[in-house]
Amino acid sequence: MTVAKVKGGYATKHCHGKKKGKIIHKFKTKKKALAQHRAIEANKHRKHHSAPNGEFLDNLMKKFGIE
Repeated sequence: MTVAKVKGGYATKHCHGKKKGKIIHKFKTKKKALAQHRAIEANKHRKHHSAPNGEFLDNLMKKFGIE
């Protein structure tokens, strides 16, 4: 996703795939557009690096050699 200047303000846009260039949402200020960008990227990161509830504890136990 990218933030781009558009008529009337700024917009978050898809940056690849079938939706490349499509506007996700328009904002009056760059600050608000960047805030949405950060929120979406943080959510992607959280989803990618989180494990289902049961696996989290299992992974920690394995990491520290507790069986």
